[in-house]
Amino acid sequence: ALVRRGMEQAGVKLSVSAPADLPALRTDAERASRCLTSMLFHARKFRVAGAIALRAERSRGPLAGRGVDFAVLYDGPPMASASAAACLDLYYPARSPHFGEPPSRALAAAGLGLGLLRAVARLMGGDLDFRVESTGRAAVTLSLPMEEESQ
Repeated sequence: ALVRRGMEQAGVKLSVSAPADLPALRTDAERASRCLTSMLFHARKFRVAGAIALRAERSRGPLAGRGVDFAVLYDGPPMASASAAACLDLYYPARSPHFGEPPSRALAAAGLGLGLLRAVARLMGGDLDFRVESTGRAAVTLSLPMEEESQ
């Protein structure tokens, strides 16, 4: 409810999709929820246009066959792949695409966001990835492990 309200207040459309047969996860539910919330607010902060989508599916990444991926997709500023990878470092000084606008829109980040989320994901046995296409289409993906009996 908090996330939807925050998106509505910002005038951002949020879509959510997940298959009904996703397996149970072996994770700390509260931390996982906070990670997903932070990913969505990251997308809201750094998007330059369009809607935000949250998609859940069986992992195709590092936990393929053993986990679930939660991907937050949005249109952000174009960025080189090396810059996107640097965003996963702790203390990376991220800059919002809204610089040059009035102070109410010009946002900066302390740099703990995605790097801290990745550290938390790894402590839960998962991982966090951030990729940006040359068009600016961005994906922040949280991968979490399944319960052993779900595999």
